[in-house]
Amino acid sequence: GGWGPWSSWSPCSGSCTDPARPAWRSRTRLCLANCTMGDPLQERPCNLPSCTELPLCPGPACGARNCSWTSWAPWEPCSRSCGVGQQRRLRAYRPPGPSGHWCPDILTAYQERRFCNLRACPVPGGWSRWSPWSWCDRSCGGGQSLRSRSCSSP
Repeated sequence: GGWGPWSSWSPCSGSCTDPARPAWRSRTRLCLANCTMGDPLQERPCNLPSCTELPLCPGPACGARNCSWTSWAPWEPCSRSCGVGQQRRLRAYRPPGPSGHWCPDILTAYQERRFCNLRACPVPGGWSRWSPWSWCDRSCGGGQSLRSRSCSSP
């Protein structure tokens, strides 16, 4: 009985926070039986930059005042040497100046992921030796003789 496992934390409810409307994240769990202690929901504030109260800087002339991204770092090594792995690359943001805009998708756009090493992993095992040739199935004129081998530990 009791509580089930916690879910993963939700994304933050905003990309910036202010005292009047803080950004929160939460997680939940299910009651499996007889849950008398504890809660089904946990919430915590997100550690995000403050939302600006100043009017936002509009237009292309504000580029230097708006949030911007650095170049992408190189791809990290693949998580697996064979089979399907993953790799990611990261970038950082430069915060906006006064009256500038924050970068869109600031909570997710700092990383890219992709699959890597799409080749199969080698499997231990191998082929047995060939058997001897069988007797020919005809005494003359186009008979057949066979031999075989087996795969061990595929």
